[in-house]
Amino acid sequence: MKKEKLILTVTLNPAVDKFLYVNGFKVNTDHRAECVSNTAGGKGLNVSRAVKALGGKTLATGILGGTSGMFIKHKLDTEKLPHDFYFCTEETRTNVTVVDTKNWKFTRVLEPGLKIDNTGITGFRKKFVHLLPRAGCVVFTGKLLPGITEKYYAGLIKLANRYGVLTILDAGGKTLRDCISAKPYMIKPNLSELESFVGKTIRTPEHLRRVCEGIHRKGVKLVVVSMAEKGLLVYNGKKFITAKPPVIKAQRTNVGLGDSLVAGFAYALTHDMSFMIAVRFATAVSAASVISSTPGLCNPRDVVKMYKKIVIV
Repeated sequence: MKKEKLILTVTLNPAVDKFLYVNGFKVNTDHRAECVSNTAGGKGLNVSRAVKALGGKTLATGILGGTSGMFIKHKLDTEKLPHDFYFCTEETRTNVTVVDTKNWKFTRVLEPGLKIDNTGITGFRKKFVHLLPRAGCVVFTGKLLPGITEKYYAGLIKLANRYGVLTILDAGGKTLRDCISAKPYMIKPNLSELESFVGKTIRTPEHLRRVCEGIHRKGVKLVVVSMAEKGLLVYNGKKFITAKPPVIKAQRTNVGLGDSLVAGFAYALTHDMSFMIAVRFATAVSAASVISSTPGLCNPRDVVKMYKKIVIV
């Protein structure tokens, strides 16, 4: 029986996500929080959570530091989410979200992240090389740390390619521009991130398809563009597919939906699903996560239900 290879997720800049729930939040005013919660945050962590929920093998890696880093490690241990992070002495960031429970508006303050030195940059690269032989797919997602350039990210993608490991990049702007030359197997920008990449507004479906074709010619095998309520446009060099999920009443904000979509594709690619089935499956995973109360989590039974409702054009 063929041994299942794991999906390795790379989160270079994770965070402690601190949520403060305040009734009638206003600036320049003292408030007492009704409730406070602290969680282990990071797009790659959400991807790993979704893969685990689907029954797949996953391992989260990245860079952690200080007391906040140990808190994230403890949270992941509690979740029983497999992980192997590189640790440094600097402090992992904390992101604060104030949730106004009166009108359910969100105010976020995001820290830039710890400053990594050359020792840490080299140290994580060594850990990454050590983990690669176990992986069937590597997902790169989330913000970069201060001091780490997009070329470093591109270098990690090239390393994974050298090992014959499928690579997925979920990023936009400069990161996407600088990493395309490394030829990730798949990219998943949203429409605004793709517009930032090309430097102009994409006004028509024809223009969008030309952009996807141009990216594919640069060596990206699978181009996935998320378009909010319009669904996905997916191009594999031979065929364009548009996948539309059903209209669903969300249980929370859309945080983590893109991560669930990436997890669905990573799972599909490591389980040899056909192109059409992979698109439908990944869309169903993302749709199922909408009705979950936790970012990245989805119920496999909900995935089955959503799979039947995905419209493919």
